[in-house]
Amino acid sequence: MVGPRSATWLILLVLFLGPTAQASQPGFATLKNSLPPGAAIERVEQLDGDYHIYLSLPQPTIDQLAAELLAQALATSMVDTPAGTACLVFGRGPGVEDFRPLGKLIDPGEPVPQKPFEAHGSKSLPHPGQPQPAGFLSGRSIFLSAGHGWYLHETYGWITQRGNTNGLVEDFLTAETVDQYLARYLYNAGAGVYTTRERDMQTRELVIDNNDEACTLSGPWQCSTTTPGYYGADYCYTPVSLVETALAQFTAELPADGYYHVGLWYNGGANRSTDARVVVGHSGGQTVHTIDQQRDGFTFNNLGRYYFIADDPPERRSVVVSNMGTDAGRYVIADAVRFGGGMGSESQKPRWEESGLYYAPLMGCPECASNTVTSMPRYAKWENEAWEDSIYVSFHTNAPDPGRGTSVFAYSSAGWDGPFDGVAGSLELRAAIHDELIADLRAGWDADWTDRGEHTNWYGEINPNYNDEMPGALLELAFHDTPADAAALKEPAFRELAARSIYQAIVRYFAVRDGIEPHFLPQPPTDLSVTYEGNQDVYIHWQEPSSDNGGIYGDPAEFYTVYVSENGRGFSVAAQVPDEYTSIEPTVDGPLYLRVSATNAGGESFPSETLAVYPGDDHRQVLLVSGFDRLDSGQNVIEPYYGGGEIERMYLEHMNSFDYTIAYAQALAQAGVGFDCASHNALIDGRVDLNHYDALFWILGEESTQDETLSLVEQQLFSRYGPSLFISGSEIGWDLAANGSQADQTFYADYLGASYQADDAGTGSVIDPSFGIFAGIGPFEFDYDQAAIYAADWPDAIDPLPGSDVALLYRDGDHAAAITHEADTYRVVYLAFPLETVLSADVRAELIAAAVDYLVPDLDDDDDASDDDDDDMIDDDDDTGEDDDDDNECCG
Repeated sequence: MVGPRSATWLILLVLFLGPTAQASQPGFATLKNSLPPGAAIERVEQLDGDYHIYLSLPQPTIDQLAAELLAQALATSMVDTPAGTACLVFGRGPGVEDFRPLGKLIDPGEPVPQKPFEAHGSKSLPHPGQPQPAGFLSGRSIFLSAGHGWYLHETYGWITQRGNTNGLVEDFLTAETVDQYLARYLYNAGAGVYTTRERDMQTRELVIDNNDEACTLSGPWQCSTTTPGYYGADYCYTPVSLVETALAQFTAELPADGYYHVGLWYNGGANRSTDARVVVGHSGGQTVHTIDQQRDGFTFNNLGRYYFIADDPPERRSVVVSNMGTDAGRYVIADAVRFGGGMGSESQKPRWEESGLYYAPLMGCPECASNTVTSMPRYAKWENEAWEDSIYVSFHTNAPDPGRGTSVFAYSSAGWDGPFDGVAGSLELRAAIHDELIADLRAGWDADWTDRGEHTNWYGEINPNYNDEMPGALLELAFHDTPADAAALKEPAFRELAARSIYQAIVRYFAVRDGIEPHFLPQPPTDLSVTYEGNQDVYIHWQEPSSDNGGIYGDPAEFYTVYVSENGRGFSVAAQVPDEYTSIEPTVDGPLYLRVSATNAGGESFPSETLAVYPGDDHRQVLLVSGFDRLDSGQNVIEPYYGGGEIERMYLEHMNSFDYTIAYAQALAQAGVGFDCASHNALIDGRVDLNHYDALFWILGEESTQDETLSLVEQQLFSRYGPSLFISGSEIGWDLAANGSQADQTFYADYLGASYQADDAGTGSVIDPSFGIFAGIGPFEFDYDQAAIYAADWPDAIDPLPGSDVALLYRDGDHAAAITHEADTYRVVYLAFPLETVLSADVRAELIAAAVDYLVPDLDDDDDASDDDDDDMIDDDDDTGEDDDDDNECCG
């Protein structure tokens, strides 16, 4: 029978017209006409509260893209229907009497080709290689789809599949979340992580083939075309040897310093080495991988992400394939190496933003490229090998406004909430992801977060026509075009919470399936401090991370890994210890950079922030304080959108990379000043004695009102110890003077000697006033809106109070960009913009050197010829009088 008029009209309206939220924006795939040309609705019935729609089709089958439009129209129509209401769609072609579930009529397309030499046998644990940690997910393969991306439209050219809504584009935000959070969580848990779009956000790329000059072969290599699936013109092979007798070195001439993923291409075979030794040389040293070349071949096999310095020696920007191994009688392959993600050759868009339609051919399967929906599952099926224990997770956000909340889908050929007929295990995977997301978002974000339920639909990404080799689930995290949900999606903390929840759901899925206890990654250690003691050893302390045994925070740490670096970006392991305190022997002459991660049976946490330490070469000793913890939507990078308006991008390393101690450490070391380093929380906890230091260099970056620039406890530390202070940050005045308490305002005026004038100076151009401690250094630029380092786009405009002096001026304004302040027992240098955003490293060094000389004058430069030397800031007395009140002698 025909259902209620209102509901019937709702469904008919949506099916005929489709959602129109984006229809006014040219160039977007809209649902203006959801029905395929020539299709018609024969009737609509309501049975037991569910809707059944019967379509007549002009052809025996329907294309997946046309079915996708119908699936989205169904989802839209069901937004406001009672929970549990199904909408099933049936169709039939010309001359056919029986209706079938519409999904059964979807054209499966060309079969997915089998990957050359798919290794068969048991699902044994493959060699994990390092630096990837072993963890609970070791031996499992996770295929991640970040949803939509740039694609070539026949009419509009290169467009995104979703438009600009509330300053967000789904095509970008899903990839940002998968690449920066979800893929890394899974990798740190030991999983084999395969993305169906490019994972490397590095837009530079270099591919070195075995025939290129950048590849040097030594030893008994031979080249061949016998086994297909090689990269370029041929591949090289050599027998495995217990003693190394052959090397293939791929040396990268990289266009710029930066982080690059590294991929290794080889063609597999039954006679390949199962423990090939591959060494990645990077700025942190060497990382050794053990590669089973019978598996994961015929594509760029991910070896991890490393920091490379363009002018480093060749051994620190290379990949070396060795023939040393234990498989006598087998062969090692050297074919090609890839650095970076690059730009699309046709689109000239960052490749990581492109649709998976273009990624599959790059990775070795041109036959997998079908359309913007089915290419990703087809590629996953091709990439998945017989030995792998795999799942497929597709990450999306939802529409239309005013919908809210999270839903997760499995496959049904019948439509919305139709009977499940996807790959076995998908319902369990769907439930694990849904339950974990709802629980964690309510516990860690919004107690009233909307649960939109678990559903089925015929979405192409989880259609077994294209990938029948693994369970699959598609999640819609939130509604990008509903303002309230969009506000959450803009927040890095929300996206990280969601990504960690999805990772934990995957752990629970495998644990329940296999009947074993789950183990979850710990959180990173916090509140670090590092000190040189006796110019011999470096001591490092940290705080044990929070844990809640599988809740939001994960399991407790079992031990810790201390990493060291000579440049702050390329790291190597220095120690693995069970406690929150250790000492290590420094290995470099310059600043030593350190960070710490926590490890347990689940895997390895993300690393802590980066701190630095340096003994110095004169008497001056300062403490470098890391106080920039902020990471929120106010730091999102603003970009113009080709379809109109501006959009917010989450480029984490251009918002807060938590390593700004590097800029200070380089400049302080260049000035010859020794320093220890600590998180500001370590000072609050009382674990650092400020009496040991001549001055503090305090990094506040864009720390602002929500995170507090300087808490009352920190202000009391200054008042108690009275150290000279270098402080830099763009929001100090906004927080303390404009929005602070009376105590904050008094501290700002009395201790810093500053008068707050405006929240935004409106420029990143700075000049010196031709007098004061920075005379002769300007003019220079800091990163005001480029996001080259990070955009300090709201620098305070300040003026000096009596007793203070202008040290720097904004070029386009009447106010100071920096002041100096001198009190009886201390001095202050206050920069109203973040020092680390100064674009020139040479200028940063000059600013730090001048500040050090003002705050802590060098004894070697002081002739002490006059008792009234105001620059000494030490005891001006020659100690010839017995009534010297400033001696502070202890024994009277």
